[in-house]
Amino acid sequence: MVDPAVVGIIGHSYVRRLERFVLQNQMYKNLSLDEDLYRVYLRGQGGLTVRGLSNSPNLCMFPIVPTVCFLDIGGNDATTHPAVDISKDIVSYANYLVHGLGVVNVVIGQLLRRDPRKSPAGYNDEVFKINTHLELLTSGLLHVHFWKHRGFWADLSYLGRDGVYLREETGANPPIPMVKYMRNIKYAVHHRIQKLKASNY
Repeated sequence: MVDPAVVGIIGHSYVRRLERFVLQNQMYKNLSLDEDLYRVYLRGQGGLTVRGLSNSPNLCMFPIVPTVCFLDIGGNDATTHPAVDISKDIVSYANYLVHGLGVVNVVIGQLLRRDPRKSPAGYNDEVFKINTHLELLTSGLLHVHFWKHRGFWADLSYLGRDGVYLREETGANPPIPMVKYMRNIKYAVHHRIQKLKASNY
């Protein structure tokens, strides 16, 4: 029997809230991925910045070195530093996971917008710039990739009343924002691992 592929998900409060959501809703255990084929670990910390991530070695420590890591970081940095510098720091950390820890592939998740009435001035413009830089910086890399989230760009209805976090209510149809977010990560890591298997990594 083939050992399951190990997936590490690292990030700020979106990841921490996703972990809580999954624990509360067993149907989404292991991101609804087959546990015989995938073993998923989540490491999230509220308020986490790129610099904070670099100074938090425990967040990237897993029982087994992941085959693929999904990285959701940068949202708490927008407007605090130039977008291009934030993007470079994110890619630099992704490269550290690959070359320093032995992760085979890192997927950097696209940053999502916030309610402009409840965010620093120009926040969403900076998010757009960071995403643009991330896509450009990763375009020529072999082991680091950029993932564009699906289902979050028509409007801001995915946000809760606070204007920052994803809505989490259950029983909604179509799927609630937290489920959309989870599925985006699920599809991103599944797609990347299938690519790796096809290349006989």
